Amino acid sequence: MQRKFAVNLLFLAMMFIFVRISAAAPYFRGTSLMNIPTSDVMRLGIFSAGVHIAFQGQERDEMAMRADFGVLSFAELGLMTLKRDGKDYLLGNAKLIITREVGSIPSLTIGVDNLGEKVRDPMGSYERSIYGVLSKSFNLPVLHLINGHLGIGGHRYVSETSLGKYLHGIFMGLNKEIEFLNRRLHLMAEVDGIGLNAGLRYMMDSGLSLSVGLGPLSSGSEDIRYYLGMGFTNESIAGKIRQNSELAKRAVRIANEARSDADNSEAEK
Repeated sequence: MQRKFAVNLLFLAMMFIFVRISAAAPYFRGTSLMNIPTSDVMRLGIFSAGVHIAFQGQERDEMAMRADFGVLSFAELGLMTLKRDGKDYLLGNAKLIITREVGSIPSLTIGVDNLGEKVRDPMGSYERSIYGVLSKSFNLPVLHLINGHLGIGGHRYVSETSLGKYLHGIFMGLNKEIEFLNRRLHLMAEVDGIGLNAGLRYMMDSGLSLSVGLGPLSSGSEDIRYYLGMGFTNESIAGKIRQNSELAKRAVRIANEARSDADNSEAEK
């Protein structure tokens, strides 16, 4: 337990150091794939934080830090730091779940990215962007459970280059979760409205995660970026606390029932 605490503390310290470095739009958000949102939202009290580094060729291209929080049981808020052209920005994002997945009906979420100050960017990556996204789980032969996502958005999801010329703001993705030894491996592929990205996220039982990815694969090799990410979420810890609380309540209930039965037996005598 002490070792896990030390690792988590070291990780958070690294993130606070990274925030002082130039940042760009974050990848690997807690309830997203690489760069597209899904209709999942975090539960109340759950948070996710992380950093990512992008490389293009031999040089580091960007670094970012983000944090996302579950609000009530149907909304999620996030923050990201950005330093561009010598100026610091704090931008936010929000999403709200409209319907949850029930049977053959997918879940639906609407959201907005890049709330805050207007950032000068000819590519439009930091413009305020409203989107809507549908998510659905499928049970397929061989692959078993796999999640699909389809959405449409403005500004940062729109491009006149690569695949973006044909998509007009449409984005889509697939992800598959594999569990082994209390760890989870998330495989993901997406078209973010601009190009094709692929990546994976390795989730540890402590809540720490490591992510790698590359894209856009639909462009020339000289345009491909390589992404490395680290993250932490308290979802696993909160789940264990909730489970232990349920076990404690069950134990108290059993003890009370046993005491009541004993009292009844004494009364009958």
